[in-house]
Amino acid sequence: MLQDSGAEMDAVMDVVNFYPHQCLVRRSTGQVDDNGDEVFSVVYEGEGGLQYSSGSGHTSLQGGVYYNSPLLVIPDATIIAQTDDRVDVVDENGREYRFTVNQAEAIHDTEIGGCNLWLKKGDSL
Repeated sequence: MLQDSGAEMDAVMDVVNFYPHQCLVRRSTGQVDDNGDEVFSVVYEGEGGLQYSSGSGHTSLQGGVYYNSPLLVIPDATIIAQTDDRVDVVDENGREYRFTVNQAEAIHDTEIGGCNLWLKKGDSL
């Protein structure tokens, strides 16, 4: 029987990157600048993991049609994301996506803590 040691698990974690994407979560301040553009404040900027229904995204059945909602996992449980915050994600290939937050949940756990953001209105930029 094989036993996992802490060093072996650390080696696996070094190879597996659960947060391969760069993301920016912004919230409208309710103001516009001199050009009439909406002003945003930064809620979070850093790494994250964008997942679709084949991973841990959300799939629901509505009126006989399956709908998929992507999920963004952020390794920071201290952020306070709100519905309709704007989310920009750049994947490992440099492709950019824009979403809004549909629902957020912070997970306070010493080993797997973070924040899950269920997203809507995804667009490729």
